[in-house]
Formats: sequence, C-alpha cells, structure tokens
Amino acid sequence: MWNGWGWRRGIGAMGGLAALGGLGLIATAAPARATVSSVSEPTCQASVGNTLVQQTNCTNTTYSPSFGAGLNTRFVAGAFPTGNPSADSFATAFAAWDSQYSATYGNWKVVDGGTLNLNLSVASFGADLGTYTAGISSVQVDISNYNPAANRPALSQLAWTQALFLTYTPTLGSLAAPIETLDTYSLSQGAAGSGGAFQAACEALPSGAPATINQVSSGKAYCDPIYPFQYTSKLFYDAPQGAWANDSFRAVTLLSSANTQTDTLTVYQGFTYGFTLATDQNPVTNWPQLSGNVAEPGTAWLIGAMLLPLGLAVRRRVGGTV
Repeated sequence: MWNGWGWRRGIGAMGGLAALGGLGLIATAAPARATVSSVSEPTCQASVGNTLVQQTNCTNTTYSPSFGAGLNTRFVAGAFPTGNPSADSFATAFAAWDSQYSATYGNWKVVDGGTLNLNLSVASFGADLGTYTAGISSVQVDISNYNPAANRPALSQLAWTQALFLTYTPTLGSLAAPIETLDTYSLSQGAAGSGGAFQAACEALPSGAPATINQVSSGKAYCDPIYPFQYTSKLFYDAPQGAWANDSFRAVTLLSSANTQTDTLTVYQGFTYGFTLATDQNPVTNWPQLSGNVAEPGTAWLIGAMLLPLGLAVRRRVGGTV
C-alpha cells in the first residue's frame, strides 16, 4: 500500500483471471481455517524517536488468506500488541471510515450483497523479513469462473474494498493504540512511493449504478471508499509491511460494487489475512494464537509502516519495491 510503509507499483497488463464460461453456478470457496506460521530473525532494528535500537528474536507471525468473509466477518484473531482485532469487523471499520471522511466523500452506505457465483484462489502469499521492516511479501487473490446471475454486477463492475485493523499508518507511523478504517487513498494521501499516486489527486470513481471500475490510471489511485488500486482482471494484490518492533496488521478484503449515484457500496464475499510483529523487548501476549475467522455476530500496494524520522520505504505494489 504505502511508502514509509512503501506502496504498490501498478501491475500493468498482468493477468490473473481464468477464461469465463457458461459453467452454471460456481460456488465460492468454503470458509477455510487460516494457516498460522512464524518466521524469525535473530536481530532487527526498531525506530525509537530518531534512534535505531537493536531488538532480538524478531518474529513475524502471518495469517494466510481465509475465504468465506463477508460484511460482518471479524478481523482474524491471534496475538496482537494492543487491542483485540476479533472484536471488530468489516462493518465497524466501514463505519469508522465513514465517520471520518463523510464530509469529503459523502455519507456512503454499505449493504450486504451475499455471495457471487465465482471462485477465489490464492495466487501468492508469503512472509517477509528485513532489518527494519517485516510483514507480507505479497498477497494475490484471483477471481475465476464468474457466472453472474440476474441483477448481479458484471465482472467490470466489481472492485475490491479492504477494511483494516492496524497499529500504524503511512503518514503517522507506529501508533500507541490500534485503529480500524478502510484501506483507501485518504489513509495514504501525501505518502511517498507508488509512483506518486498518493501525492497526486485521486481518480474519482466513474458514475454508474453500479459503476464500471477499470484499471486505475498510471500514477494514480482511486478515491475512497474502494481499495486504491484496481485491475482489469480484477485480481487483488497487496504487500503490507510494518516496522519493528511490533507493528501489526489485519484485513478483511471483500469484492464490492459501488453505486456512485446513491453512494452505496454493496459487498460480497472475500477473505481475511494479516500479520503480527514482535521482539523479545516488545513481546505480544495479549491474544492467544488462534487460527481461522471469528464467527459473524449472530452465528457465533503496499500496507507497511512509515518510519517517519528515518524515511524508510516499506510497502510495495506489484512490480517491485517502491
């Protein structure tokens, strides 16, 4: 997502969508248990004010994409430095974003569109470790076999919207307490990286009910509330990374369609994923290691972090490091 964080580069003509066909009703992947894994470095460098401080046993715990998410799906449980991500959901993150940005983008509404007849699959997911930053080297999810039923959006009308629960932002760096919001242009506005996309004006969503969302223009990012970078093939890509010692990240990422005439975002199925950073000097003990999604109420490009004093780029888009 970001730089300083360090954000995503455009994906260009890269594919990621299987050929569509008249295959009848294609069910989305059943809800899956998140795979939890950890990788460690003996030492790393954490920024404390304007000083780099050595840390030991630097551990990056990742939670791989778990499908079956929807509007009320909560952020994946597991160790987190402060706060409880599994107490909040895509719906609460959307409400937090709307409360902050309604004066800029209008009072958007979110509705649950259920599930679409398509397949989602993980094309890439991996942990990343570095001296100053760590997180996810890349997460790419592809769409295939979309056979829209009546009154459902066309493939060209689909976009991704990503809700976040995290302990850092691209412009403020590490935070004392976690925040929840949407992963949007507004969150990264002014940050370096991503070809200057967040230092240029955002690209307005096209008019439509729902809007046709094409690949974002080179050097640009879409305006809120959708994820800033959209692609013709409709694949999703991000490479969230944070700074040592304990930046941490959770996402609920959903397919959506945007009615820009009524300011209504309809969300469909998607997935959850995330990571937690910890060191011996900053252990994470608040929440037990749990895999999978927390049940919904009633039923049970790059992000990374900005080391402001040091100006370290840490988030990437497709195509390489920003």
